[in-house]
Amino acid sequence: MDVNQGRSRGVSFPSYVEYKSAKNEFRNRQRFAYSAYMDNTYREIDEAAECDVRLLISRQKSRKTNQISELLHHNRLCKSSEDISNAFADFYADVYTPTVNAKFDSDFRAYVTEFVDRTLESCATNNGLLPGGEIHMYEIETAIRNLKLQKVPGYDKLQNEHVRYSGSKLHTVILRIFNAVIRFGRIPLI
Repeated sequence: MDVNQGRSRGVSFPSYVEYKSAKNEFRNRQRFAYSAYMDNTYREIDEAAECDVRLLISRQKSRKTNQISELLHHNRLCKSSEDISNAFADFYADVYTPTVNAKFDSDFRAYVTEFVDRTLESCATNNGLLPGGEIHMYEIETAIRNLKLQKVPGYDKLQNEHVRYSGSKLHTVILRIFNAVIRFGRIPLI
């Protein structure tokens, strides 16, 4: 645009026509670049959605685990995995075995004994079920609804999102498992 022409407008001024043409060309190229960018972004999102999660997991670096190679228990050196497991079982059996100790609070012991006796009596009157009876579906659904999201999964690789968005069939299975635990008084191995 020529400065000497002042504020020229209209098709009668060649500089104005050139300015409008350049502006139009710039906007067309900008729209084209934006459209190409968005198409590429959508394509990448589609490819990521189709990606198999197992491939991503297998690409992660393997982590070193701290394995116990030997353990000293009751002045005995345990080296095999079976001996180490037995040592841990013995340790926890010792922890939960009642002992008579001068520092032990006898009032607390009486309170716990009474509580256990009342619980056992309640089980006897409720067909062997724990106090409170069987679990209901609304309790399962409430617990699942309150699961925190974006948390690390356990050894089973099951995340809270899987349980939360699984639907009523899995809720029914969980309900049956929990009620079986209450009914039979033990947790299934698998």
